[in-house]
Amino acid sequence: MARLIRFKTARDFFNHNLAHMQEHYYVYLSVLRYIDILEQKQAVVHNAFNIVGEGSTDIIGFHVTGNYFVFGQGWNAEMLELLANEVDFTQYRSGYSFLGQRELVLALFNRSNSNWRVFKDRLVYQCLEAVQADTKPKVDIERPSLKDMPALAKLKSAYDLEEYPTRPAKSIEEFYEAAYHGIESGNLIVAKKKDKIFSMLQVIHYGDYNRPIIGSLYTVPVGRNKGYASFLVSTVTKALLKGGYEMCGLLSDSANPASNKLFLRVGYTPIYRWIHVVMD
Repeated sequence: MARLIRFKTARDFFNHNLAHMQEHYYVYLSVLRYIDILEQKQAVVHNAFNIVGEGSTDIIGFHVTGNYFVFGQGWNAEMLELLANEVDFTQYRSGYSFLGQRELVLALFNRSNSNWRVFKDRLVYQCLEAVQADTKPKVDIERPSLKDMPALAKLKSAYDLEEYPTRPAKSIEEFYEAAYHGIESGNLIVAKKKDKIFSMLQVIHYGDYNRPIIGSLYTVPVGRNKGYASFLVSTVTKALLKGGYEMCGLLSDSANPASNKLFLRVGYTPIYRWIHVVMD
């Protein structure tokens, strides 16, 4: 028989689920970040609960300002019914986000009469041991300098447009600022040939966790299918793991077969199906 465990405070919720979330760090990264966000009083928790079924089945719900996170490790019709009773779709306006385990979020929305759209459908990857890329193109893997800032700002703009085509465009000043911070922090890494950047990525760290995530991977169109991106990802991942990080992670668009083949080739393993649904 399924039962609902509702938590009075965010602290109670995290105390109950923290060990599980840390064990599956890249799955729950977006929720773990709320530990600091809530301490800084930048969001409010509206609901937090677990739905426990037989065996290892479990649903985790976390409703905070602007976002509703729903995770599952297996569930049945009774558990789904309890979840649906916790989610009152009539109170959510256009633009409200639901995020989490793909099949569970879709099952929840299929029970509603709401209008919604898929914003992002992703695969979550992690890597414990990097594999050398199949090819070693003649490019240098390095940290860019301030002289590369104009080129990086353009690459970041192109990445943003390709990754988030429906999102309002940022100003070029914002991309310059992002490039500057990436250079200054040392977290931006590029594949460069004759002073031209063909591919870039950013190593992102959250809190004190020893588990970086690879983000903002972008290769200029003329540089694609030449091994630049796979060489960049494998080189950076190997360096991070050799440098003492216990694992690396990344998120990939599930509808991009080229990228997903790339990540598999260099040692990343898909561990979760993630979806971001937006109310219309």
